[in-house]
Amino acid sequence: MAPEPLWNDLAAAALLGTERRAFAVPQAEGGLAPLFGGLTGTDPGKALLGTAAALALYRRAGRRPAKDAEPPPEPAPVETRPRPSATAAAHLAQVLSSGMTREVLAEWLTALDRAGRRVPEESLPALLEIGRKDRELRPSLVAVLGERGRWLARQNPDWAYAGAGEAQPESSATDTAWQTGTSEARAALLRQLRKADPARGRELVASTWSTEEPSDRAGFLEAFEVGLGPDDESFLESALDDRRKEVRSVAVELLSQLPQSRLVRRVLERVAPLLALSVEVTLSALESAPSKPIVVKTKPFAEFELPAACDKPMQRDGIEPKPQGGTKLGEKAWWLSQMLGCIPPAVWSRVWGKPPHEVVQAAIASKWNDALYPALTRAAIRARDAEWIEALLPQRHRAALNLNDLSEMIQALPAERRERAVQGLLRMDAQGKLFKKVEELADAGLMLLTDHVPAPWGEELAIEILGRLPLNLANAKYYDYQCHRFLKAAGAALPAALAIQAVADWKVAEAIRSQFDEFVALLQFRHDMLKELST
Repeated sequence: MAPEPLWNDLAAAALLGTERRAFAVPQAEGGLAPLFGGLTGTDPGKALLGTAAALALYRRAGRRPAKDAEPPPEPAPVETRPRPSATAAAHLAQVLSSGMTREVLAEWLTALDRAGRRVPEESLPALLEIGRKDRELRPSLVAVLGERGRWLARQNPDWAYAGAGEAQPESSATDTAWQTGTSEARAALLRQLRKADPARGRELVASTWSTEEPSDRAGFLEAFEVGLGPDDESFLESALDDRRKEVRSVAVELLSQLPQSRLVRRVLERVAPLLALSVEVTLSALESAPSKPIVVKTKPFAEFELPAACDKPMQRDGIEPKPQGGTKLGEKAWWLSQMLGCIPPAVWSRVWGKPPHEVVQAAIASKWNDALYPALTRAAIRARDAEWIEALLPQRHRAALNLNDLSEMIQALPAERRERAVQGLLRMDAQGKLFKKVEELADAGLMLLTDHVPAPWGEELAIEILGRLPLNLANAKYYDYQCHRFLKAAGAALPAALAIQAVADWKVAEAIRSQFDEFVALLQFRHDMLKELST
C-alpha cells in the first residue's frame, strides 16, 4: 500500500477511534514491511499509534527534497561603492544590537552616504527588515544598500520597496508586478512610478481600482502624495464617491492640498458668506492731558455665522456631521471648523488684505477661537505655508498653542526656518509665557523637543538647549522618568562634538547620575561613529 493513502486511513481511524472503526496493521512490501512486522497482533490502539509512528518516520526519511522549478536568480551585480571600514561596520552592528534610537541609525546611514560607501553585506537582512517596518527610514537606507542589497531585496517580496533601485522597470514588467505583487510591493512600485511619471502611476491604479480591496485602495491613494498635481484631481474627485470612509478621507486630504481644486472652491463658496473680519474700536482720553484729542484704539477680531445644516454635498466633501476626536465644539461649529481646514489660509490674507499674523490674532480674539485656530492650523499644514505656520505658532499669544498639531506644524516648516520657530517657543517658555511647569526636573519646554522636534537638532537650537539644561540636572532631587526620556532623545539629536565639549564641567545631582552618564556615552559613541565615517 502506498504511504499517502495509508496515512489518510490512519487519520480517519484515529478520528473515529479503534472501537468504532476496526484497525489492523496493513500488509506492506519493500521498505515498509520491516517497520510494520513487529506490530502485528498487538492491541488495536497501540497498533495504530505504532503504525503512525513508523509511517511518519518512513515519510520523513524517504522523501526526496523538493525541486524549485524556477531558474536560479542572476548573480548580484558588481558593487560600485566600497564597504565602510571595519570600525564603522562595528558601529553599525552595535546600533542594531543595542536598541539605540532610530535617529542614531538614520544619522549613520546619512553619514555613510556622504562618505560614498555602502552597507556591509552582513547587516543587509537586518536593515532591510527595519526598512520594511519604518517607511521614514527607507530613503536613507535605499541610498546606501549597494548593488547586493538591491539584489537581495528583489528576492523577498516583503523588501520590494528597496529592490528597484533608481532604474524604472519596463512597461510589461510593471504591469506584471502590479497584477501579481503583494500589497506592500505594489504600493512601493506605485510610489516609485509617481516620482518619475505621476500619470503612469495614476493610470496603473485606475486600471484595477474597481477590483481592489478597500484597505488597498486607501493605501494606493496615499501614494498620490508623491508627485501630487492638478492632473490628479479628476481621479481624486471620483474617489469622493467611494463607499469606504477611509478612501474618501484620503481623497479629501489630497484635494485640500490642491489650491485650485473643485473641492476647495466648493468649500470656499460655502464658508465665505459666513466669515467676516470686524474691528473693535475703543475711545479714551489721555490721562496726562485730558484736553488733548481722544485716542482711538482698534482691535480686529473674526466673527462668523454657523452653517444651517450639514447636507449631502457637504458630507461628500469630507465634512463629518457628528463631532469627533474629543472636540468640545458644537455640531455647527464643528462643521465650519472642518470646512475652514480645507481652504488654503492664504485665501483669507487676500480676501481681507491682512498679513497672516493679523488674521491669526483676529481669530484668537474671536469668541470662536476654539473653532478657528485648529481649522487654520490644519489648513496651514495641508498647504505647507511657512508664513502662516509661523504666525500660528505661539510666539506672542499663549492661546495659540495646540500641542496636538505642534509636531506637524514644526515638521511642515522648511528646515532652515524650523529651528528659529522652536527657539521662539523655548524662549517664551523660559519667560513663563507659554507653559506651566509640570515637572520639577524636565520642564515642559524641553519635553516639547522630545515629543515634537525630529533629530538632528542644529547648532543654534543646541546652544539654547545646552544653556537651559545644567540647572535642571544640578537641582534634581530624585530620579525623573521625563528627564531620562529627554536625555535619551537629546543624546541622539544634539550635535555630538558641541555637546560633549559643553557637558564636560557640568555638575549633576546623584539622583540622575546614571542617566546623565548614559547621555554622555551616547554622545561619545555618535562622535566616534561620525568621525570614523568622515575619514
